[in-house]
Amino acid sequence: MIHSNQDLSVSQPEREKSAFFGTKLRKSFSRLTKSEDGVGAVEFALIVPVLLILYVGALELSVAMSIDKKVAKATSISTDLITQGTSTDKSTLQEMLGVARSVVAPFDSSSLNMQVVGIQVDAAGNSTIAWSWDETNTRPLVNDDPITIPDAFEIPNTFLLQTTVDMDYDLLMLVPEGEGGLGGFIERTINLNKVYYLHQREADTITCSDC
Repeated sequence: MIHSNQDLSVSQPEREKSAFFGTKLRKSFSRLTKSEDGVGAVEFALIVPVLLILYVGALELSVAMSIDKKVAKATSISTDLITQGTSTDKSTLQEMLGVARSVVAPFDSSSLNMQVVGIQVDAAGNSTIAWSWDETNTRPLVNDDPITIPDAFEIPNTFLLQTTVDMDYDLLMLVPEGEGGLGGFIERTINLNKVYYLHQREADTITCSDC
C-alpha cells in the first residue's frame, strides 16, 4: 500500500507538468494562427514589385513622350530654316542635321536619321521628286520619280519640302523573351518617326546645288 502511494505521488506532478505544457502549446498555436502581426510586411513585399513596375513604366512613358516631342520639334525647326531660303546644298543640310540633334539634346541622338526631299507639284497636281538628301550626305531617292504627299499639299504649281526625322529610343525596362520569359530578357527599342511638310516662302522653288 505504501509502495502504491509513492508511485502515485511521483507520477502526479509529471502529469500536471505535461498538461501544463500541452495547454500552453495549444494556446501559443491558437495565438499564432489568429495573430495579424507581420501582415503589413507580407502585403508590402507582395505589392512592391507591382508598384516598381508601374513606377518605371510611367517614367519610361514620360521620357518617351518627351523625346517624341523633341523629335517633332527638330523636324519642324529644320524644315522651317530650309524654307526661309531660295536654295540649299549638302553643307547646309548637314548643318540642319546638327540643328536637329541639338534640339533632341540632352538625349542620345546617335541613332538620329534625317531625310529632306524637295517636291515639285505641277499644274495638274502631280508630285515629283526634285532633289533629295539624307544624313549620309547622299541622294536617297531618284529625281523626277513620283511621290505621294498628303492631299492638303497637292496645290498646283507649288514647291514643297518634306523632312523626315527618326530616332531609336531604348526602353530602360527589360522585357521577357520567349514563352514564360524562359529565354532571358531583351531590350525593347521603339522608333520615333516624324514627317513635316512646308511650302517654299521666297521663291517658286528651293534648289539644291549638289543634291
